[in-house]
Amino acid sequence: MITFELSLSPDEWVEVLDGGTFVAFDLLNAVNLEVLFAEIATTPLASIVGNAVKYWPDSWDFEASGMLAGGQYIWIKGSNNIRGVRG
Repeated sequence: MITFELSLSPDEWVEVLDGGTFVAFDLLNAVNLEVLFAEIATTPLASIVGNAVKYWPDSWDFEASGMLAGGQYIWIKGSNNIRGVRG
């Protein structure tokens, strides 16, 4: 597992799976962010609306496992900072 921390922007998608098969992260403040799943590495347009991820105090705020290494992408954007693990 590799730990990471990112500062996000509501105007730019950032890919968080980074070629791995697992990612989990927590929002460092209770501001929502958006997630978008894709099978292409092209950064989505900033105007595309993703699915909401909300702060969840009892476990990871977002978790995805069993992803196809190098063939699936998880894009996020929002007014938030996150900290997580991936592998």
